[in-house]
Amino acid sequence: MGGNDHWIAGLAWFLFSFISVTSQAFIIWPWLFGTTTRISLYRPSIDINAININVPGVAGIDELYDPLETQVETGPAGTVSIVWGNLNVQALLYLVPFNFSLVMLCWNYYLTMTTNPGSPPLDWNPPADGSSIEYKKTTHTPRYCRTCDAYKPPRTHHCRTCKKCVLRMDHHCPWVRNCVGHFNYGHFVRFIIWTTISTFMCGALLIMRCLEAYENELQGINLHAAPSQEQIIWIIVNMFLDGSVFCGISILSLYHVWLISSNTTTIESWEKDRILTIFRRGKVSEVKCPYHQGILTNFQTVLGQNPLLWLWPQPMLGDGMRFKVQRGKNDLSESLNANESVSLDMSLDRHHQSSVWKDDAQMALIAPWTRSFERIDPVKTHRDVDMEMV
Repeated sequence: MGGNDHWIAGLAWFLFSFISVTSQAFIIWPWLFGTTTRISLYRPSIDINAININVPGVAGIDELYDPLETQVETGPAGTVSIVWGNLNVQALLYLVPFNFSLVMLCWNYYLTMTTNPGSPPLDWNPPADGSSIEYKKTTHTPRYCRTCDAYKPPRTHHCRTCKKCVLRMDHHCPWVRNCVGHFNYGHFVRFIIWTTISTFMCGALLIMRCLEAYENELQGINLHAAPSQEQIIWIIVNMFLDGSVFCGISILSLYHVWLISSNTTTIESWEKDRILTIFRRGKVSEVKCPYHQGILTNFQTVLGQNPLLWLWPQPMLGDGMRFKVQRGKNDLSESLNANESVSLDMSLDRHHQSSVWKDDAQMALIAPWTRSFERIDPVKTHRDVDMEMV
């Protein structure tokens, strides 16, 4: 792990804890559990004038609810809110979903940090029939990691921070103190989605608190329930931190949802963007991801078969070393047979690439989003032919 990963991950835990604890302890809980009357616009209410109780021996609404040890608070325009002690329906409707999202956030964050993303066995060798492997189109040899002294399965890359090859590597994330690869990618996606949900709910509650105080000020009621100077400071601090996290994480969540929809990793997306630049120059006629299986299937591959459980933690499918490729007429992945293989050059060693690619046209021919159907025999290849670093 990187030397700074521990500090960065600790900062992330502190930031999540600070926002979730201070926003509730100093702002939301005093607001929702306070004994003062609040405007019914933001809480369940009952119209007193509409209550018609006809129960023998019961004189009115106070006698009806006193045996249940409840309180009835009158509000503006003849409305009341039913409160069991200091626990009201509004608090439950707001705080239960909010704290549930925080639990899911922490759970998936922990799983992302502690789950091994997966590494290929050091004795792994490409299939003898040449099927379902990635190889260098320039040398027609399987991709090989000189650092690990081993062949690399499809979509595998070497992480210099973790000092190992990672299956279906997406990226190394210092915020989770781990590589994001095949076996923890689903946990990572759920983590950032639950973070987006939690920060949105926290921001919404803070805004509702401010709106209610503003309404009270306009109507000249419940002025004693206005936020104190200390609470105003906490609101400003939490709005800034929560808004910053929400903006950053929501963009990251949308980006990874887009990646999943095309069954693409972050590294592959970088390579794809480079090739699309050539496409815009008219050098490539069409660019497609060979692992794209349809949007629904792509999401099921990462988040599970049942869409209702996509946000619930569950293990990834497959072993991370073999992947299905699309088939179809007129696209870059047609007619992949058992003895044909995918040509995906995922090398990030730009110096090595620059010595191979003479111009944009040649680079387009050996790009990771093109395919060759020439037969190869991995058994006859020499390990020292393709000694790429990544």
